[in-house]
Amino acid sequence: WMGWVKKHYCYRFWNPSDPTKPEKIKITGMPAKKRENTPWTRRVLMVVTKLLLNDQWSEIEPYIIKEIESLADGRVPLDDLCISRSYKGVDAYKHLRQPHLQVVQKMEQRHRYRVPVNSRVFFMVVRGNDKMYLRTETPDYVREHNIPLDYEYYMRNQLYKPLQKLLTYHPEIIHYELLFTTYMRRLQNKIHNAVDLVSSQKKRKMSLADFVQQRRRV
Repeated sequence: WMGWVKKHYCYRFWNPSDPTKPEKIKITGMPAKKRENTPWTRRVLMVVTKLLLNDQWSEIEPYIIKEIESLADGRVPLDDLCISRSYKGVDAYKHLRQPHLQVVQKMEQRHRYRVPVNSRVFFMVVRGNDKMYLRTETPDYVREHNIPLDYEYYMRNQLYKPLQKLLTYHPEIIHYELLFTTYMRRLQNKIHNAVDLVSSQKKRKMSLADFVQQRRRV
């Protein structure tokens, strides 16, 4: 059994006929069950929770490293990185500085229809320099325009923070700071290298265009 606050706990049922075999696992209110997290986040947290309850602690860190590498290398499917929020109508919010409300506005402007109240809005966080709530797009728009995702956000907010909360009372299982700092640097270097590559290609194209224009003038 593991519990932190009221309605946030998980425990293991045992088979009365064979006490050596657990029958099932019950999880309530924890991040592994919250729809606000991505399917990828929920899957990772569910596996880690089961490893904790089954006393398979030595398998937790290798599994987390494998999932982090999949995210850093861009091998996690886009569908598994969708975040969702419940939309209660514009009048239910004090301000529009929330990611799903920004997506609702974009959807209504692009498609000219009203997003139904009490529906779930799915979105992704894309790369950029604006505040997070301004960098959200629908999954279809991300695919259609091939927009790069903000993997640093996913690493920090969709994995590091919920895992840190889950393993609060088991700091000996995984070295958070060292592990995530290493992979955050790897992500940042990868992003910077990609930006440098794109900018250099643009410069080459511009220089070639200038060269052609000069030849035409001659």
